Amino acid sequence: MPDSFTSRLYAETRTINASAETVYAALTDFAAYPQWNPWIVAVQGEPSEGSAVIATNNEGKGYHHRILDAERPKRFRWCDVGWFTRFAYGERARSIEPIDDTHCHYRCELSISGPLCLLAHWLYGRGIQTGMQTEADALQLRCQQSS
Repeated sequence: MPDSFTSRLYAETRTINASAETVYAALTDFAAYPQWNPWIVAVQGEPSEGSAVIATNNEGKGYHHRILDAERPKRFRWCDVGWFTRFAYGERARSIEPIDDTHCHYRCELSISGPLCLLAHWLYGRGIQTGMQTEADALQLRCQQSS
């Protein structure tokens, strides 16, 4: 259950004036992240299911992830990888739902679970929510400008 003692859910939702394909393409074009994404400024790896990636945040910290789902143009999901996931496991799911050929709903959810999720929320929760909002705003702008 989200927002309990063992899990937290952070979410950002937007209606984007661009096609679902345009949004998915922006999310999976890792090389272009430095051009538009103020929260995750670099991603190394391939945007395909099962791939290992390293996402670097705006503080210069690199985090290891594994792509769990890459269903074009509907879903793109990855999870944290590392020893700390036994204590605070993170998973980021992005979903894109077409409204019509030129508009879509976008939702990004970051769930954190485990015995130390409250500590993670206390230490990083505000930054996570702010980062997700900033990223969603930038994604919306990027996609609407390229459409």
